[in-house]
Amino acid sequence: MMLRIITVLVLAVAPMAHSQEGAGSSCQSLGDRLFTGNCKSFVNYFKDKADYAITQSDSAFKGTVGGAPYPSDACCYDARDFTTSGCSCDATVIEGGKRNGLKENAIRIIARATMFSRCTGSQFGGDISNGGC
Repeated sequence: MMLRIITVLVLAVAPMAHSQEGAGSSCQSLGDRLFTGNCKSFVNYFKDKADYAITQSDSAFKGTVGGAPYPSDACCYDARDFTTSGCSCDATVIEGGKRNGLKENAIRIIARATMFSRCTGSQFGGDISNGGC
């Protein structure tokens, strides 16, 4: 019985350990896709609002997200990948964003915006409970 529990734990933890390796390069790729691809207009909406929006209450922020461009299905998949991979907190993504004129809060706010957007619909995988900084 003890061996079975240990085996289950090892199998459950092994993928997490593997996904942590090279997270920076993976997040950099996900970030590039998010900020220049399908979500560009959704992301750019928050660019100038980030410093203010990051301090908003959840109910006020829902209103801010409601005013954003409607994220396409493809944007939702990209934003979910970026968010659930913890990329809004990734130092490589943050530094790369700064080099491209994005403030740190503009990157961090995307995870929160994704969590309050239509991208949490069941057709995209449902609620997102992790990923924000």
